[in-house]
Amino acid sequence: MKWMKDKIMGIPAGWKFTGLTLAIGLLAIGMRSLGIADESLWYDELQAVAFADRPIPFTTLTVLTYDCHPPLYYLLLSGWLHLGRSDLWILLSSLVLSVASVVVLHRAVRRAYGEKAASLAALVLALHPASIFWSHFARMYSLLMLLCVLVFHANLLFFENEKPTRTRKWYLVLSELGVAYSHVAGWFFLGFVWLYTFTQIRDCPRARKNWLRTRIWVGVLGALALHFPLAQGSMGHMRKPAFSDVLQSLAFQLTGVASGSGFWLVLAASSMVLLIVALLLRPKRETVWFTAIFLIGPLLLAFVISYLVKPMWHSQRTFAFFIPLVAVAVGVAFFQPATNRVMSVLSRLLVGLILVVMVHGTICQVARFQKSGLFAPVAQFLNDNAKPQETVFVDGVREAMSLKWYLLGPDWDQNMRQEIFSDWPETCAGFEALKCLMQRLRLYDRSVQGKGPFVQVVEGDRVPHYTEGADIVWTLIRKANRIQPLLKLLKLSSGSQEIHKISKLHLIRTDLSRTHSTQ
Repeated sequence: MKWMKDKIMGIPAGWKFTGLTLAIGLLAIGMRSLGIADESLWYDELQAVAFADRPIPFTTLTVLTYDCHPPLYYLLLSGWLHLGRSDLWILLSSLVLSVASVVVLHRAVRRAYGEKAASLAALVLALHPASIFWSHFARMYSLLMLLCVLVFHANLLFFENEKPTRTRKWYLVLSELGVAYSHVAGWFFLGFVWLYTFTQIRDCPRARKNWLRTRIWVGVLGALALHFPLAQGSMGHMRKPAFSDVLQSLAFQLTGVASGSGFWLVLAASSMVLLIVALLLRPKRETVWFTAIFLIGPLLLAFVISYLVKPMWHSQRTFAFFIPLVAVAVGVAFFQPATNRVMSVLSRLLVGLILVVMVHGTICQVARFQKSGLFAPVAQFLNDNAKPQETVFVDGVREAMSLKWYLLGPDWDQNMRQEIFSDWPETCAGFEALKCLMQRLRLYDRSVQGKGPFVQVVEGDRVPHYTEGADIVWTLIRKANRIQPLLKLLKLSSGSQEIHKISKLHLIRTDLSRTHSTQ
């Protein structure tokens, strides 16, 4: 009994555009492949790689110790790294996930709204600047977009019949758990999914009962993931939104990070508002609920939380989940019947304008975007200028792990990875075991060393041990206001300094030879 499908279908299924579907998939691959071979990893990506390039128990502990996000993405990346560890191979993981989201979205929308709407939605996601942007980063956002689409698809399958199969139940549970264990804002997205689902099944007690049972499983199995959003404080890149931030976030839904400013920013934001209005005026109640919950709800709730609880507004991250649903909205706006012929014509003109704005954003991003490599050029500079006996102080554990990936090679800690576990069972026991293991992990990451200049980590005001009497000492710092305090802390102020600014990082070479000669 396909009661749910009959309820939300707004247009006939139409023809199966197999050739068009294939063309959209190839377009998605082509757009995401442009320039990816010339890119290296930057700070956040190198953190992810440093966490993932370890045995799975080690990866989990590292994430719990250092990161604010749940571990699913890092565990998937850990498996991917077994097949290769070049920068290109690492970035291809996100490209594959991004293309998969386009394919799954086509399948999901075809099931709900028909082939034509599915093809347009897939085309929008294939060309969307935000989707292309995150496909070039070894971060969890391409995975999140895919999981968002999987949850959408799983809900459609779950409610296609009043009594879903066991396979469909677990598909729904596992896809939702994937979202919860991938990002701190996963529960934020799931809340809107559940609200939308409840509006569709409130009149069917049997479907509601089956759905509530799966929520119990998600709640029990996802309870641990609640630790991450509850424990996380306000991060530096999150803020309370001003009007300009709201405008940029509306534009982000169509043009991604390439929204820029001026005419195209206002046009993109206005087009998004008009899309919302056009969908709210549709005669089908399900379309109105979809628009209110997925297009208005996230912006409104994030605004309220940012002012009343803690800042959480960040266009590129907080709202990245909902980009596939914006693609669905565009497909529905073009093909689903409106209240009258005039509204249908205006809706199609609006979709045409949206595609122009989005393609402009895509062209700007492909032409102008250049990811800063950060640590790769610094490592190259040190390899060319530093000697093996010299010390490089790095301000922060994660920065040190990132530098070592390029400076000492991906295998920089291969021979020492298991030492942290060697006598742990004998020295740590009971409730202190996990705390003890994490403390060992911190000591391990500060001390492990391979070939090349000796890398030492500075954590806060803790002075690391280093060989007295060294003539040349290097210091790597991200923030300019940390330069003088750190040099003073390390007792390097008396030497002569050469400051090299490389890829937004400050590399300082301190020559202490004259100081030693006077002593």
